[in-house]
Amino acid sequence: MEEDTDDEGHEEEADDGSANEYTDDDASWKVHRAAAKCLAALIVSRRELLSKLYDEACPKLIDRFKEIEENVKMNVFNTFIELSRQSGNVTKGHLRYVH
Repeated sequence: MEEDTDDEGHEEEADDGSANEYTDDDASWKVHRAAAKCLAALIVSRRELLSKLYDEACPKLIDRFKEIEENVKMNVFNTFIELSRQSGNVTKGHLRYVH
């Protein structure tokens, strides 16, 4: 009987909502930062995909503006700026297609 009450106490501690918060040993911010950098590289290097990237990535980048980690937030902003810059280049006719 005592073992059951101990297990219940641990379950309550796990449900305190802290699972969504960053901790020092949580490496998810590194993944988010790397994803933003990869997306920025894709935006610059694959301009022929820019329209699709804009449609799919722009809303997701805007959602990531709420990042807690400053490094990630800056990379997300820089990626969004690069997406905007490349989109401006397309509208000005600076896009070169590689055949």
